[in-house]
Amino acid sequence: MPNESLRRRVVALVALLVLGGMAGGAQAQALRTPGFEPPPELQRDVDFWTRIYSDITTGAGLLHDDRNLSVVYEVIVFPEGLNREGRSRMVESARAKYVRILRTLAEGRREGLSDEEARVLALWGPNTLDRTLELAVDRIRFQLGQRDRFIEGLVRSGRWEDHLARSFAERGLPPELAALPHVESSFNPMAGSKVGAAGLWQFMPSTGRRWLRVDNVVDERYDPYKSTVAAAQFLQLNHRILGTWPLALTAYNHGAGGMRRAKEMMGTDDIATILRYYTSPTFGFASRNFYVSFLAALEVDRNQERYLGPIQREPLEDTVIVPLRDYVPVTALTRVLEVDRDTLRSLNLSLRGPVWNGQRSVPRGFELRVPAKAADPALRLAALKPAERRETQGGEAFHTVRRGDTLGGIAKKHGVSTDWLVRNNKLRKGGKVLQVGQVLRLPGTAKKAPGLARADEEATELLAEERAAASEPRRARAEEAQPLVTAEQGDGGTVPVAGAVSADPTDYSVWSDGTIMVAGAETLGHFADWLEVRTQRLRDLNGMKPGQALSLGRRIKLDLGTVNATEFERRRRAYHRQLQEQFFTSWRVVSTERLTVRPGETLWGLTQKRGNVPVWLLRQYNPDVNLENLKPGTELTWPTLEAVGAPAG
Repeated sequence: MPNESLRRRVVALVALLVLGGMAGGAQAQALRTPGFEPPPELQRDVDFWTRIYSDITTGAGLLHDDRNLSVVYEVIVFPEGLNREGRSRMVESARAKYVRILRTLAEGRREGLSDEEARVLALWGPNTLDRTLELAVDRIRFQLGQRDRFIEGLVRSGRWEDHLARSFAERGLPPELAALPHVESSFNPMAGSKVGAAGLWQFMPSTGRRWLRVDNVVDERYDPYKSTVAAAQFLQLNHRILGTWPLALTAYNHGAGGMRRAKEMMGTDDIATILRYYTSPTFGFASRNFYVSFLAALEVDRNQERYLGPIQREPLEDTVIVPLRDYVPVTALTRVLEVDRDTLRSLNLSLRGPVWNGQRSVPRGFELRVPAKAADPALRLAALKPAERRETQGGEAFHTVRRGDTLGGIAKKHGVSTDWLVRNNKLRKGGKVLQVGQVLRLPGTAKKAPGLARADEEATELLAEERAAASEPRRARAEEAQPLVTAEQGDGGTVPVAGAVSADPTDYSVWSDGTIMVAGAETLGHFADWLEVRTQRLRDLNGMKPGQALSLGRRIKLDLGTVNATEFERRRRAYHRQLQEQFFTSWRVVSTERLTVRPGETLWGLTQKRGNVPVWLLRQYNPDVNLENLKPGTELTWPTLEAVGAPAG
């Protein structure tokens, strides 16, 4: 209802004014933050996405040019009940038709045109060059409509809108950012993508682990409250790196490193210039349209009645949080709290299948959400039976690798064969197989709970999803990684969403002169492997002596004769993604602290003295600090690490 919608807006605005410390006269500013008004050069793109969100449902879509979004060849309406294959055939048939027309026009014909040929020419204008039409042949794209899903997202958003407003206001961030889940997930907290992005904010596992717990027991990417705080931190970091909100938002899709590279190559931070003229194999349609699709979603959200009519949003979730002091089975919680299982599950979406199947307990320290009307939840938890309070998760035992550990020594200590350790931890025989902090599974003292194998499979699948994403070119991920809520009915072109690509601001690109800048955990041998050349060839190109170490930030000349720059970048990114993925299977960031570099302290010395924090992780928390040349007095944000595994739940 209109009155309810207005009431919500007033409540949200009051919260923003109070939390953000705004004066009453700043109300207009709160609604018009710089960076969130479409530049005139991009208005046609915003209009296109506004149409997708407000006019066209998922039963239809637009066949259009993927660079000039004002050129829409046809609105394709699918017959009701037509399956995915049938839709694809309709799209391809229409595409073939316009390929023929554009090729005819590209030959220079301007007289004796059919009605359809004349209509297509009019879309481009009578003075359009033949070359422009020739290039347009390969740029025909289909975009599925989203009106019905946008309405569903608006309805769902009511549950968490106050939390989103507070989360951004408390950090001094623009309130407009709260519209981003419309683009990412249609406000579906259970949305997932083909490459592993999940939740309201579509975090990839490796990115989510920077701020959230992500494993087969608890995956906080699905928690709309905690993931919103993480998204605020991530966007704040992007803005700190890039300096403007248009670039920071585009980096949510393309990565901060990629956008910093675009900014440097174009010599400007003007978003219109970058979106119109920046070219890169990794800067595809999705990245180029992420900011304008966000602006369109913001426009429709802010003016929902104008575009969509009256909409009744769902009421705010009224819950309280009860921290658990022990590991407790779900069955015990539903009994003592007198809250049915479905309600408890709907309020605690981060608890994964093994918890609800009884294979794992709800972990100690978990902040359980229960309905606010539940009577004395803390008192009721105190009534748990002793047998329902567990000090450990149970199931299998684990060993965290420490400095000096060997596979044989671990096997002897725990009375298990090395073959068992290798087989059950998927280790490679021979070579260096252990890393400090790595968590190894051991034979449990208790029998494995029924179906526990499935829980292990889920953890393996989670890693497999990340590895699959790492093995694909960045462009493929950006173009194809759609949330499930849109991908199921996509026909070659759904909403261009890839999720939070990476929290890593490092630029892994090959520069135009065939050089790169050395990042952490890289050696000349790595570069030689990715280029399929001998290491000596790279030494000769760079005037290096055998045994000479690489330094962070050094420029290295590459031999791109066998492997091209795009493939090298793909292999390099895959290596770093897998390196970081492996790290977060063993460690989690629990807090950060500020420290000041003292005279005589070096980066290597600090990392060794303060918990072996890897350089790549330190860079993510200090994107604007020159880690290659630390000087006394430099302030660093230092992450505090905690080993993960069975003991953590």
